[in-house]
Amino acid sequence: MIRIHDWTRLVVTSSIALAAGVLAIAPALGKDLVIAVEYGALFFPFQSGIKKALDRHAKELGGITIIEGDSAQNARKELDNVENFILRKPDCILLIPVDFKSPAAACFSL
Repeated sequence: MIRIHDWTRLVVTSSIALAAGVLAIAPALGKDLVIAVEYGALFFPFQSGIKKALDRHAKELGGITIIEGDSAQNARKELDNVENFILRKPDCILLIPVDFKSPAAACFSL
């Protein structure tokens, strides 16, 4: 049986792998990329570490704009941020959900 913290680890690892993949292919696409990231809570060291790494690599590669959202552990604000991201039509949306049952997380499970 898979425990909740195992799912968390799987989702976070997948998010990091996806972010790394998007950043790696950016120069090959020949166009600027817009990546939207909802961190869930930047006051946690893990999320702030992901933010620093994404910012650093985007700056190194160039041609990447990062739109950021921090819902501060508020599921309603998380959903609002993701809806705003969708309206801005980024090339990629990365989500570190507040809770796996939150509305924004549910959108990505469809």
